[in-house]
Amino acid sequence: MTKNSIALGRYAAQQQVAVSTLQAQFDQGLATSATIVAPVQEYTLDNRRFLGVLAFPPPPAIEKIQLLQAALQAADSRQFYIPGHGLHITIKNIRTIADPPKFSSQDVINASALLSTVVPNHSRIAMLGQGLLITPSSVSIPLFTTAGYGDLVTDLNHNLNKIGLPDDKAYSSQTVFFTNITIVRYTTKPNESFFQQLTAGNTIGIAPFVVDSVSLVTSNLAFSTRHYQNFVSYRFQ
Repeated sequence: MTKNSIALGRYAAQQQVAVSTLQAQFDQGLATSATIVAPVQEYTLDNRRFLGVLAFPPPPAIEKIQLLQAALQAADSRQFYIPGHGLHITIKNIRTIADPPKFSSQDVINASALLSTVVPNHSRIAMLGQGLLITPSSVSIPLFTTAGYGDLVTDLNHNLNKIGLPDDKAYSSQTVFFTNITIVRYTTKPNESFFQQLTAGNTIGIAPFVVDSVSLVTSNLAFSTRHYQNFVSYRFQ
């Protein structure tokens, strides 16, 4: 991991510290400012929807994630395992999940117009995944990135505030931003076999890849067909 972190630069090392600090807070049962999504029993039927700027991992990353998901599902089939088409990278949240949704059709139009001017001014973002982030309601693979990711998030935050559409999600850090790929959402407390598999899977690594475009998306957490909509996509310079 050290070699890859150096390749990505100092920002990735700062992200690693932020992730480790957040994981330690979860492990110790300490309060954290980060938003934790409340679990539900049936994610595919969940009518809560979010609005966000997403990217999608490459096929090799999805294949590796699905191997880990299969091992976890064999240990505890009661949990919800994110389907391949729903595995995603949240570049920037705009509105957290809610029913009814906390955004309007005009918000979608305004966000799309903003992205059309902001995204092309930024370069592609290199990322890699390493280890697991285990929260009280989910498991994800944290992603460590080049500094361009932080620049993009800062730019989007500034411009979303200007148009009256500020991100309503709470974060563990306001200076160092990281993202992740959620792979499991809990429906109930996992069993011991599940956590044993997590221990074994904590060495998972996602080889470096480059994100060259982002999409404005709404969906529930299951990416169910009737809830998912990809409004528009924009490419980096």
